[in-house]
Amino acid sequence: MQPEPSIKAPEATTDASGGPEEALGLRTLPADPDTLIRASEVPSYVGIARQTLSRWRHQGDPPRFVRLGRRVFYRSGDLREWIRGQVRENTVT
Repeated sequence: MQPEPSIKAPEATTDASGGPEEALGLRTLPADPDTLIRASEVPSYVGIARQTLSRWRHQGDPPRFVRLGRRVFYRSGDLREWIRGQVRENTVT
């Protein structure tokens, strides 16, 4: 039996380097990869509309998510991994 994941409130962290997150008005993802972020709060971290994330979940598209009862969460580590996978060299798919 696996231990239940702990639901941690995302800590307000600031990026002192003034990186792209700050320039876009996005919050910095929590450093702990197991931090659960409510689906309704994810847009403030990644800039993707809540409805788009909902559609992607329904279609089985990334990023990975966690469902606890009716509530949907995203782990900060999964979001970070998904963002890394979005890096492209050109516009050809």
